[in-house]
Amino acid sequence: MAGMFGIEPRDIIDTYGSIEIGTIAYYSHDHGRYIFADGIFAEGIGVHELDEEVRPLRNNESILVLTSTVRRMLPALRFVTYDVVRDFRPVMIDGVEQQSFESIVKRVGQELKHGEKISLYDIEQVVYRHIEDAIIRVKVKNNALSIYIKSKSVKHSIIPVIKEEIRECIPEIGMMIRNHLLDDIEIIIVAKGEPLASGQVKNKKLYYQKDKAKVDINIQDGILSTIGKTPLIKLDNLFQNSEFEVYAKMELLNPGGSAKDRPALRMIHEAWKEGKIGPGTTIIESSSGNMAISLAMICQYLGLRFISVVDPRTTTTNLQILKALTAKIDFVSEPDPETGEYLPARLNRVQRLLEEIPGSYWPNQYANANNYLSHYHTTMKEIVTELGEVDYLFCSVSTCGTIRGLAEYVRDHGLKTRIVAVDAEGSSIFGGNKEKRRFPGLGAGIVPPFCRTDLIDRIVHVSDLDIVKGCRALAQNESILAGASSGANLAAVRRMEQEMAPGSVCAVILHDKGERYLDTVYSDPWIQNEFGQEFSPDGGDVLA
Repeated sequence: MAGMFGIEPRDIIDTYGSIEIGTIAYYSHDHGRYIFADGIFAEGIGVHELDEEVRPLRNNESILVLTSTVRRMLPALRFVTYDVVRDFRPVMIDGVEQQSFESIVKRVGQELKHGEKISLYDIEQVVYRHIEDAIIRVKVKNNALSIYIKSKSVKHSIIPVIKEEIRECIPEIGMMIRNHLLDDIEIIIVAKGEPLASGQVKNKKLYYQKDKAKVDINIQDGILSTIGKTPLIKLDNLFQNSEFEVYAKMELLNPGGSAKDRPALRMIHEAWKEGKIGPGTTIIESSSGNMAISLAMICQYLGLRFISVVDPRTTTTNLQILKALTAKIDFVSEPDPETGEYLPARLNRVQRLLEEIPGSYWPNQYANANNYLSHYHTTMKEIVTELGEVDYLFCSVSTCGTIRGLAEYVRDHGLKTRIVAVDAEGSSIFGGNKEKRRFPGLGAGIVPPFCRTDLIDRIVHVSDLDIVKGCRALAQNESILAGASSGANLAAVRRMEQEMAPGSVCAVILHDKGERYLDTVYSDPWIQNEFGQEFSPDGGDVLA
């Protein structure tokens, strides 16, 4: 959003509020969390403290309860919001301890606000156009939108007309039905003398609760079950003369060929569980390659339609893979006129597609917390389980989802691992000057929302030529064909070689497969044309 409006992310004031209390919290860019406003006393409680049937929460989740000391007309004392927040805990701000939370993940209880945009007034207007004397009640029954009508003049032949008109005139209802959040519309004519059913309406808004057990997906089946649990390989040959050990986390062995399989799966799975998507949903994402391929693979398996918004830097190989997985390609040929970058142009195109395509959904890899949480809960845990103490962790950056998940795990578990962010020269992530970048998936023209410099111990910028040398060295010495961001990580290890104490244990993320770079990184004519250099197959350690 900051990029779209030409301002810095810190200039955006993101608040969280409630009608009952008012503004509750504001987002702190310095801490990467929501901080509660003055006069708000916050508590995080478990489901056992509510006298209701609510499903158990995860370990780092709690239900937000608020007490306001600033309201005068109607003070709120221990108001249960039913909002579930993640990582509710105190932080120190200017020497004062204040409560905070990372994000709001869902709601619980009987009133899930999925349907807030649907007004009872809209439904009434459709019915009144055909039945002027109608008395109406609206509720959800057996996961169907049930409309009870009592009238002296109603004719049963008008029922199909009203049902179709509600679908067409109220887009939100049609979208819910297409996405299986509601099964159907049923209109029930109440006979003379029979009482009207009570409606499920609050403040003229329709609320509904989907039986999630009916729509959840099993990620332990088929190709989805192979995502994650990638091996660690010691790079004995490439660093045989070094006094430290280097282990490669082989994310390129995920079934989709990259580390993006993990966040893609988590984003889709969580959206499905929350009722945001279902059979028939169209998934739309902006991606330069790897995330698009991961989403295409997952959507194809789940029977979802996928549209990938790409730009000229997307490689021919990646486009062929996407087409093989039946993804639709939406090509943005011109960069954003204000910034000169393709990313804002792609995001603008995503927004237009969302408006044009009913039942569509944007996972938003750039701001969806499930992006980095996938690495928090899996990738770093796997590394630590296998290696134990890790002294240095090298991770290239683009959306910053991978490095944030890894770094937050290190922080929260009190590990001594030093986090090294590897960025491309010409990237703007850490305040550099925008310059030509030859490889997609490394660096960015904006500061991504996930970027947390406070979690990073060292930043290393590498040139495109260094990236090529790193990839070629890995292939020649370890027989591992990896992509550009992997080569960047290895170049950064070499850059810091003199700084690392003897006996140090280093882990590097090998993000994606090298086959996707055969026409660039591994093409001698391309390298000669771009850099004026040649690499011979027997050239030894080209990274030295």
